[in-house]
Amino acid sequence: MKRILILLLVLFAGWQTFAQKKYVQLVVEPATAEVGDDITITIKSNIQGEMDIDLPPGFVQGYNVMSGMNQEMDYQTGAVNTIFYLTQNGSFTQTGTFTVGPAYVKTGLSIYKSNKVQVKIVNTLPSSPAPAADLNQTVNGVLELNKTKVYEGEPLVVEAKVFSKIKPRENRFPYQPYTISGTSEHYPLDATSHSILRREKINGTDFYTFSYDRQVIFPVGTGKFRIEPFRMILNNGFDSYPAVSDPRTFEVIPLPGNVPRDFISGVGSLDVSASLSKTTVREGDVVELTVVISGHGNLQNIDAPKIRPGKHFIVYGDPVVTPVINYTERGAEGNTTIIYNLQAVHDGEAQLGEQTFSYFDPEQERYVQKRFGPYELTVENDPNFNYAGDSLSEETEQLPAALKPAPFRKYYPDATPTSYTHSSLLWIILATAIGGSLVTGYVMKRSRGNEEKRIRRARQQNTVRDTRDAFSQAEQELNSGRTGEGMASIGKALRKLATTLVSGTESYSYGTGELTRIFREKGLSDELSKRFQKLVEQSEAARYGMLEVETDGQAFLREARALARELTQKLKA
Repeated sequence: MKRILILLLVLFAGWQTFAQKKYVQLVVEPATAEVGDDITITIKSNIQGEMDIDLPPGFVQGYNVMSGMNQEMDYQTGAVNTIFYLTQNGSFTQTGTFTVGPAYVKTGLSIYKSNKVQVKIVNTLPSSPAPAADLNQTVNGVLELNKTKVYEGEPLVVEAKVFSKIKPRENRFPYQPYTISGTSEHYPLDATSHSILRREKINGTDFYTFSYDRQVIFPVGTGKFRIEPFRMILNNGFDSYPAVSDPRTFEVIPLPGNVPRDFISGVGSLDVSASLSKTTVREGDVVELTVVISGHGNLQNIDAPKIRPGKHFIVYGDPVVTPVINYTERGAEGNTTIIYNLQAVHDGEAQLGEQTFSYFDPEQERYVQKRFGPYELTVENDPNFNYAGDSLSEETEQLPAALKPAPFRKYYPDATPTSYTHSSLLWIILATAIGGSLVTGYVMKRSRGNEEKRIRRARQQNTVRDTRDAFSQAEQELNSGRTGEGMASIGKALRKLATTLVSGTESYSYGTGELTRIFREKGLSDELSKRFQKLVEQSEAARYGMLEVETDGQAFLREARALARELTQKLKA
């Protein structure tokens, strides 16, 4: 029985490794150091195999080698992934800039390669800033932030760091974590870094240091945030030493006001690639436009770019969004694949024009626009396909008789026409022709406008009905005690309703900030916009289990229903 259980565990671990997207990551800390300082090299991979690395000349390997396996949560899918790691310490014997890596993982006949990392080695580094606590104490705790001011949507790295004059004899300690005011998304970083003991010199004094509870966070909203202290007890034999940090504050500032219309709520550094599934289609067929947005920042929160399909295509349904993301010091890093279904509605030589989206780069402190396309396509005629948007006959029949186009009649002059009668009939014919053309133009313009309005109204009505259904489903979740899930469902439905009301289609994806801006442009009150933003932010916090205080889910639902009614009344076509 024991052998069977072991076999099942091995098979399960192997299945998990196979199911994950394979990667090898190389991390070197610190990136800048003095000659002889301790350097830690870590290889991380979800592939089980033999690990190896290309080390540069001048690097002397130490004796601190650790290897093992961790379980990490994929916050996009909820799956628990198996991560294998190998950590090796060492030091450089000379100054210069060195390239470490790549690292390799060999399994069977396959070899997987990692990134490379550059390390700068100098003779003397400036002294590190003193910890906030008293240097005379045996053990100090410090909250370290990579920045004290970030833009809204920009990631921030926080860690609990311990400075000790004595060498800790254990690598697990009683720990009370720090807490952050307000609402934030939290994602843990490298789980192995806390067990790496280093030596640092601060104001001439040697300390043993290590980091703990290292996280990348995405604060929600703007203003000042406060981080409450962490507490830890270090044990050395029969002696115990408390490490208590001071509180810290940081500020989140809003993005600049000149927000581009194609802004997708992205903050960081992004790139794009795109492709079509085919370039020749028949009327009524669907072609897939695949857009891959890659980079780092708040990639987990970006909106799908709005597609302008042109006259030969329409966007068919909602895009399919698939994120593949890891959380690092640079935030959410990886790529998001977005697949749009475009239906061909008119035959001929077609062009899907150039598409754009914008994001905010906090390093450059400006909005950056990315482009993809245009694409040339051929749409073949299908006599059985009838696009409802082209129909004019129904609108024409509904016109008053006086506005219907008068029929053209041929004129047959009698044998002895006078110039007067000939001239009068000619003017009648010309007037009829001109009047008919004007009326026809009016009918076509009115028909197109009415058709678009009917489609927009139908979409809005469908979304209003879907919102009611979503609220009813959320009420069942709240009644069963699943408050977080219910609030998250309410926020999602409310945002979808607002998007459809302002754009007339579900295929657009607006961020909360962009929706509130459109509300103001449409004359809605600031009070209503703030209520909408607050509800959406609370639902996002509930989605990630980060509500700071207990929230009445039923009261939240009542407020969402009231707000949905107000938005529908004010924005419905």
